[in-house]
Amino acid sequence: MVICSVSPVSALKAEATDEQLKVMNEIEGTDITIGEYLQKVWPQFYDELSEEQKEKVNCWKKSWPKSLSENQVSES
Repeated sequence: MVICSVSPVSALKAEATDEQLKVMNEIEGTDITIGEYLQKVWPQFYDELSEEQKEKVNCWKKSWPKSLSENQVSES
């Protein structure tokens, strides 16, 4: 059994600015890590991470959801 533990965080709410949305759209689908994503889109959250947490997120690849068109089943 593998158990992943993350430090508890108080309620987190973030609303993206127009600039953040622009960056998100520009990097969507690219081959980046979670750390790179956070640095580009949410630098304030990245800065709050401990050095150990930064090391971990800098190694994790960012996954992207499949587009809706890829998830749709063609109707015959």
